Amino acid sequence: MTPQDERLLTQSPVLDLTTTGRTSGQLRTVELWFAYEQGDVYFLTGNHHWRRNLEAYPAAEVRISRHSFKALLEPVTDQAITIDHVMALFQKKYGDEVMQRWYEGQEHVVVRLKITG
Repeated sequence: MTPQDERLLTQSPVLDLTTTGRTSGQLRTVELWFAYEQGDVYFLTGNHHWRRNLEAYPAAEVRISRHSFKALLEPVTDQAITIDHVMALFQKKYGDEVMQRWYEGQEHVVVRLKITG
């Protein structure tokens, strides 16, 4: 991964995530907030369609502007520790107001994608 890629993944406020529909097999794209750290893209989510699509078909595409990256769902084995870490990444990136409005007081699951290419 180039320094430009790292910068893009670190600084962009949103990305487009393309998954394969778990029942239709069709490509599905959704715009999401995310955090990036050392080759991993993190999301905080509930039981959304895109998450269930990833569980069925773990390969995905992450797109920011005109740059695309292949990614693969990586299991998160310790939700308790990871949720605190990812919440801190989101807090740093998006600030207090966004965290209070959209994330605090709600149950979230961490989804991690490994950038593979």
